Amino acid sequence: MSQLVLIDLGLIGLEPTAEPDARGGWLAAHRAWLAAMAAALLLATVGAASPPEQPDISETRIVAGVGHDARIIGDRLYVVTVDIAESGFGGRTVSAYQLPTATALWHMPLSVPGGSIWMVAAQGTLLVGSDNEADPVTVALDAATGRPLWRGIGLPIGAVGAGDLALLRRPGPGQSWQAVGGRIMAAVDSRTGRVAWSYPLPEAAQEVFAQNGARLTRSVVGAPSGRVEVRDLSTGELLVARQLLTPPQAGQVNRFETWLELAGDLVFAGDPGRPATAYDVDTLRPRWTVDVNLSRVTMSAACHPMICAVGGDGGIRALDAGTGRLRWSADRLVSARTYGNALVGLAEGLDRSQPPVLQVVDPRTGYPIRNLAPWSLADSDPDAPPIAIRHDATTMQAWLGVVDVNLREVRRLGVALDVVNGCDAGAGWVMCPHLDTSIGIWRYR
Repeated sequence: MSQLVLIDLGLIGLEPTAEPDARGGWLAAHRAWLAAMAAALLLATVGAASPPEQPDISETRIVAGVGHDARIIGDRLYVVTVDIAESGFGGRTVSAYQLPTATALWHMPLSVPGGSIWMVAAQGTLLVGSDNEADPVTVALDAATGRPLWRGIGLPIGAVGAGDLALLRRPGPGQSWQAVGGRIMAAVDSRTGRVAWSYPLPEAAQEVFAQNGARLTRSVVGAPSGRVEVRDLSTGELLVARQLLTPPQAGQVNRFETWLELAGDLVFAGDPGRPATAYDVDTLRPRWTVDVNLSRVTMSAACHPMICAVGGDGGIRALDAGTGRLRWSADRLVSARTYGNALVGLAEGLDRSQPPVLQVVDPRTGYPIRNLAPWSLADSDPDAPPIAIRHDATTMQAWLGVVDVNLREVRRLGVALDVVNGCDAGAGWVMCPHLDTSIGIWRYR
C-alpha cells in the first residue's frame, strides 16, 4: 500500500487574503519595527497553536488489466479480469476485496463466454453472468470463499425475497437469446439454482423494478398492448393488472421503450409525445397527469420528497409527489439528489462544452445556494456523504473532497495521480480507475 502525503488546505472559500503592501510615507525605521513585531507575533502564534489535523487518506492499488469489470456491491468490490491468452475461450478470474480496506479475500478462475459481465449479490452468494451471442450463462460463487456452487442459463438481475433468492432473465421456451420473442423471469435459490417460481414476459415487454435497499421487491411489466402488471418478487404473485394505455391501432408503430417508468411509489405511463399519468404502484389507480413526454424525460425519486422530471437535454422540473403540481424548474440542472435536508445537484455553466459543476440547491425553490465550481460529483452511494471530484484530463490528476451540505463547502481530502475520470464512492472510500488499467481505492476519515 502506498501512502499519500497530503497537506490539509481547509475549506474552500475560506483561504486568508494577503495583507496589503506597505506604501510610501513610512520611514525605514518604522518598516523595520513593524516587520520585527509581525515576525514575533507569527512565531508566538505558531508556537501556541496545535498543528493542523492531517486527513487520514491512503491508497491501495489493485491490478486489473485491460477489459476488466469492477462492481461495488455492499461492502465488497468484485473485479472480473480477462486472461488475454485464453480470452477467446472464456478465461477470466473473479476477485473479491473487502471495503474500505481493499483487502483481498479470494481469487477464482472462471470459464464463461465473452460478453458483458453482470454481477449480483444474494445471501452469501455472488452470481456472475455473461451476456453473449449464444445463451447467457450465470455462475454462482460462494461469497466467503469464491467456491463455485452452480451454473445455469440466464442473466442475474437482483436479489429478491429475504435475500436468499436471485432473479434471472432467461430465454423463453424454444427461443434463442437474440430472438425478439418473450423471455422468462425466474427466481432461483441463490445457493442451489433451484427455481422457486417464474413468470413469462410478453413479447417486446418493458420491465422496471421497485427495490428496498439492495433487494428488488416488485416488478412492473408493460406490454406493447398498454397492459401493465405488478408482481410481488418474494413470491412471483400477480398483485394487480390494468389496461393503462389504449392498444395501438392496426398499422401503427409499436410503442418505444420509453413509455413506462417507476419513481418511488409511482408508476408513470404515457405514449411517446403525449402527457404521462402517475399511477399508484399498489393499485395502478391514477393519481395525477403531467405534461411530460416520457420519451424525452426521466422521472426520478432521488430528489425526494419531490419527483424530479429530468430532461434528456438538461433541465429539471420538481413536482409535488402527491399532486404533480410544479414546485420549481431549473434549466441548467442536469441531476439532483437529496442528502439530509439539502439538495445537491450538477449544473451546466454558460459554456456547455465544460463538465457540469457542483451546486448546493434550495430544495424549496431550486435556487442555487452555493456554487462549488469547479468541483463535480462522483458516483456516490446515496447513503454516504457526497464525494466531490475535480479531474484534470491533461495532468491526469483528481482532487478528492467531501461535500458538507450543512456548511455548503467541500472538505479537501487529497490528490489522486494518474487517474482516468469516472470515480465511485461510498462511506469512507473512493474508487478511481488508473491510466495503467489498475484500480485505486482511497480510504479517508
